[in-house]
Amino acid sequence: MGFGYDPELLAERRPPTKQELDAAFPDNPVILVHVSGHGAMLNSKALATYGITAATPTPEGGVIGHEPGSNEPDGLLFETAFLPIFSKVPGPGDDETLDLLEAGQKLYLESGITTAQEGATMKHQLDLLRILADRGRLKLDVVSLPFITEIDQIFAGKPPADEPEYRNRLRIGGVKIVADGSPQGRTAAFTTPYLVDGPAGQKNWRGELSFPQSVLNDWVKKVYAGGATLFVHCNGDAAIDALLEAHRFASGDDPAKPRGTVGVHSQFIRRDQLEKYVAWKITPSFFTLHCFYFGDTHVANRGRGQADFISPMKSARALGLRPANHTDFNVSPLDQLFTIHTAVNRVSRSGQTIGAAERVTPLEALEAVTIDGARMYGEERDKGSIEVGKWADLVILSANPLAVPPATIETIRVEDTLKDGETVWQRAGGEARP
Repeated sequence: MGFGYDPELLAERRPPTKQELDAAFPDNPVILVHVSGHGAMLNSKALATYGITAATPTPEGGVIGHEPGSNEPDGLLFETAFLPIFSKVPGPGDDETLDLLEAGQKLYLESGITTAQEGATMKHQLDLLRILADRGRLKLDVVSLPFITEIDQIFAGKPPADEPEYRNRLRIGGVKIVADGSPQGRTAAFTTPYLVDGPAGQKNWRGELSFPQSVLNDWVKKVYAGGATLFVHCNGDAAIDALLEAHRFASGDDPAKPRGTVGVHSQFIRRDQLEKYVAWKITPSFFTLHCFYFGDTHVANRGRGQADFISPMKSARALGLRPANHTDFNVSPLDQLFTIHTAVNRVSRSGQTIGAAERVTPLEALEAVTIDGARMYGEERDKGSIEVGKWADLVILSANPLAVPPATIETIRVEDTLKDGETVWQRAGGEARP
C-alpha cells in the first residue's frame, strides 16, 4: 500500500494506470491511496484479491473506473466502491496499533496540538483508544466521533449521546456522517457540473452524495433524538444542501434550536447557505490549507469564482459565525502555524491568490484553531484561551504570529507544548523546522 499520491503533482498529471502497476508489481496486490483518502488505484492482483470484476456493479455514491469500451475495471475505485476494500486491507495487530497510536501522538504534540479529533471512529478503533486511555498512555485529549454506521454497536442500541467528561483524556464528542467526497478527487457533490470530466471519465459530472437524502434524513434524526452533537462531512454545495435538508427534516418545528451541529469542511459553501448556517446555528469547520495544497486544482476543476470562495472565513465571521479551521491529517500535514498562514494569506502552490477577499487577520486565524475549535466541541469553558481557571494547555512559539509580517507566519516554530501545565514536548536544541 502506498498513501497520498496527487495526480496534479505527477509529471503525467494523471494517476498511474493498472497496466503500469501490473508491470511494476506483477506478483503482488498493490493499492495506491489518493491524497484525499477517498479512493485508490489498484493493480490486477489487488482487483482479483477483492473480487472486483467486469460484473461488479458500481454502488450508489461510488465510482469504479472501466477500460474504454468495456466493463473491465481499470483499477480506479472511489468513495463507497473503495470503502469496503479499505476496511478489508490487512493492518497491524492490536498490540502494534497501540504502540503506533502512542508514537503517533508525538506528531500532534510537536505541532502544538493538545486536543485531537478521531474523526470517524469504528467500534474496534474506539475499543483500542479506550485501552490506551485506561493504561494512561494518552498524552493529549482525544475527542472521538463514532461513525454513524457504528453507533448501534458503540451505544449498545441506545440513542447516541456525547460523553460530557474525559475519561483518562478520551471522550465521545459526537457522531460523524459523510455526505459526499473530495473536491480534489472530483467526488464532492455539486449542483453544477465540474469543468473537467469525472474521475472515471464521466461527462457533465457533478459528483454524488455518499448516501441518499432519505438515509441522511433518518440518520440526522436519530442523532438529534439522542442528543449527540452531529458532525457532517460536506464539501460541495449539493452536499451542504443535503445537510441543510436533513437538519430541517430532523429538527421539526425548531431548526434554529442550538444543537452544536458542525459542517465539516463546508468548503464550497454558497452565501445563501452561510446565511442558513447562521439562522440554524450550524458551525462550519473550514480547511484553508486547501488554498495552498489544492487551490490550483480547484481553479481548474470548479473555476475561479467558486475557488475564490472556498473556506470563506471572512464572510462567515462577518455574518456572526465563529468557524473553526482544521488540518484533516493525513490529507495535509499537521501544522497549525501553516493553517494560520493559509487563512491569512490564501496563496496556492503556484503563487496564485485564492480569494483575497476571504483573508482574515492573524488574530482571527489564531482564534479559529484555539478558542473557536474549543467552542466547536463545547469545551470553551476549559480550553482555547489563556484565562484563570482554564486548563493550562499551552504552546511556546518562536515568534508572535500577530507581530511578524503575515507572509512569514509559516516560518514560526513550536518550541514547547504543555498539557495541564506540564511540558509534554520540547524542541531539541538547534533542531530546524521541517
